[in-house]
Amino acid sequence: MPLLMPLMTLLLTTLIGCADPAADKTHAAVSDKVAAPKEAAPIAAPAAPAAPAVANPNVKLLTPSGQIGFTGAKITKSHIGSFDAWKGEFAVDGDTLVGLMFEVQTTSVRTDSPKLDEHLRSADFFDAAQFPTSKFQSTKITAGAPADSKLAGATHTVEGELTLHGVTKVISFPAVIDVSAAEIKARTEFVISRKDFGIVYPGKPDDLIKEEVVLRAGMVAKR
Repeated sequence: MPLLMPLMTLLLTTLIGCADPAADKTHAAVSDKVAAPKEAAPIAAPAAPAAPAVANPNVKLLTPSGQIGFTGAKITKSHIGSFDAWKGEFAVDGDTLVGLMFEVQTTSVRTDSPKLDEHLRSADFFDAAQFPTSKFQSTKITAGAPADSKLAGATHTVEGELTLHGVTKVISFPAVIDVSAAEIKARTEFVISRKDFGIVYPGKPDDLIKEEVVLRAGMVAKR
């Protein structure tokens, strides 16, 4: 009997594993970036170039602060990570957030384990030597959350291009956006598949790494 309980505990741990951090999160809609069609060679001499477009004078660019992070998991444990070095930008037209961008330095990744940090920087994951940055640039921000949103309080749907590990995909996800006279806040949490971005390292045979990764961002900018 004394040996039976430890064996049962070990068996249950192996069967159950760690809780899946992506289980109750919204999965981002992901699609390939469509290349712009190539223009045919002109038959006649090209017309004089048009005057450059004038930027909307009502749009103001703000620099937010906050945190960009993620949660990844393997069978036995999950890890919460963030990036020490990143930059962002809000584009604001009056009281409407019309664009957002953030870019992280992949070498600045931090988790609860220095050993894991080094592994995440390696070619198995971010391959920081070859791909030192990862970036998201919005192309559309629409009022109203996606129908499948699990993000509490979601107010908008954000669509844009995420470049990770040298791969660019078009993604769409829910966000909570709050605009006041003093500041603009934006936060989100959603799931992507690392394999969509060419990160396919499986982990150890007895402790496989889950495909889904939870991404999160929380940013605020003073007006």
